[in-house]
Amino acid sequence: MAETRDKVIFFALTIGSVVALAARRIDQRLYTYTALVDPASVADIAASLPANEEDFIIAAWEYVATHVQYENFGTMLYFTDQGVECDSCFSPVEILAEGESNCVGKSVLLTSILRNRIPADRVYMAVGTLNLNSNGGHAWVRVKHDGVWYALEPTLMPPAQPWIPEDSVAYKYTSEGYMNDQSYYCSEPGLCLAIKKTSCLPYVS
Repeated sequence: MAETRDKVIFFALTIGSVVALAARRIDQRLYTYTALVDPASVADIAASLPANEEDFIIAAWEYVATHVQYENFGTMLYFTDQGVECDSCFSPVEILAEGESNCVGKSVLLTSILRNRIPADRVYMAVGTLNLNSNGGHAWVRVKHDGVWYALEPTLMPPAQPWIPEDSVAYKYTSEGYMNDQSYYCSEPGLCLAIKKTSCLPYVS
């Protein structure tokens, strides 16, 4: 649940090239949480994946990696009690039809697939900062499996290792908010109002 009603998480992912941004369709809409992270719309995909939970998580990641090409473009998100207001933001069905998306879209799709079998308190799309060669805004998926929280990186491609325990990559990933189809919240109270504008970066080790 949100920490307080009417409190807004602001998360902005922008790109450095104005030309690249102008070339994409800017589509600002208000999504309910169940419209953006929409398990029912990808239930057929989830049903086709392995029954074992660990195999299911890896297979879901591989599906997103191979069916949706990573593209670096900006997304601005406002998380509120009513839903998510965003530009360049798309539902799982739209992301699959487009065949390409940034870290936000790939995380939305992966979270939607996983939510078909994994309870809402164990899988979220995370937004925050990726601290590697340069800092930038990023989105990824966090999932709890066998009592351990993992960071599941949506911008990697097979045969990369898609998930690692969050504790071991805390220096790389700084989470500022989480969401799924049931809830959203801030990792720290002071981060609800101002999260810096940065690039939607791919994960590069």
